[in-house]
Amino acid sequence: MGRKRSSVDNLAKLQDALAEATQQRDMTLEAINRSQPTTRGHHMADVADDSVSQQMLLENLGKKIFAIQKSIARINMGTYGICIDCRHKIAKSRLEVHPTAKRCITCQEIHENGS
Repeated sequence: MGRKRSSVDNLAKLQDALAEATQQRDMTLEAINRSQPTTRGHHMADVADDSVSQQMLLENLGKKIFAIQKSIARINMGTYGICIDCRHKIAKSRLEVHPTAKRCITCQEIHENGS
């Protein structure tokens, strides 16, 4: 029962996070469309910096949304909380801090270090 309850709680948290990230993305897109910078009265480098910053924000939000969607799919498949590399359980404390974690901390460190 504890594992099932935990999955339900995590699903609700992830759904909330998905809604929030999607709203952030939509608001960012709306702000970009409203501002459509012109170079009149602005230095070209400043306009380019703003454009790059907005693009990076959108990319990060897209990655966040994708990670959340994948986590929800893992919950639905019954594999949420299982490391994709070693197939051991991911620590509950790790999932509480990083609910989209797909690797245990050991495998994540190996993945990041390329070992």
